[in-house]
Amino acid sequence: MSSRFIEEGPVEPAPHADSPATAALLLCALDVSFQPVDVQREAVAAWLEGHTPRPRVARELRQRGLAPTGV
Repeated sequence: MSSRFIEEGPVEPAPHADSPATAALLLCALDVSFQPVDVQREAVAAWLEGHTPRPRVARELRQRGLAPTGV
């Protein structure tokens, strides 16, 4: 019996696989949800150095004033 599903190679991770779905979840993951805004900005900036946010997260960070210019 043949299979309709064929694995042809290594599976690539989904885009934004390591990115939270919302800004609130990101702040929670960074453990800065209840910290002052300047602490949140620093944590978000550090996270953004190694990650690409989902479009929704980028938009929410901009709305909250937590995203550096260009996000």
